[in-house]
Amino acid sequence: MNNPNPNPHDPQNQQQYHQVPSGHVPPYTGPPSLVARPGDGKATGSLICGIIALFCAAPVGIAGIILAIMARSEAGNFDSKATTGLILSIVAIVFSIIFWTVAISLLISMPLWLSDVLQDLGIYHWWK
Repeated sequence: MNNPNPNPHDPQNQQQYHQVPSGHVPPYTGPPSLVARPGDGKATGSLICGIIALFCAAPVGIAGIILAIMARSEAGNFDSKATTGLILSIVAIVFSIIFWTVAISLLISMPLWLSDVLQDLGIYHWWK
């Protein structure tokens, strides 16, 4: 009598489960390998440049934009690391332009402002 659901822990059925018919087992190919996508290194570089550009300088942001464009052209338009690097780089460049515009305008207007302050303090004649 054939039992449709044999007990796998029964010693009489153990041999039935350990026998593998030949030709039905796929060959062992090794562990799965991690394959890098095209443009992945450039996307990571773009992300790193965008983060650094937020804290340091605009030229790094320009490099981030270039790397992001290259990575997006290789991997497609929907690579999240490249898109994030592109956005961070653009934001860093905009902030850098705003910062330098304010800094230069303050430096230009500082002699006028400083002379008014020194004149109000009564030290202007010494300064001149």
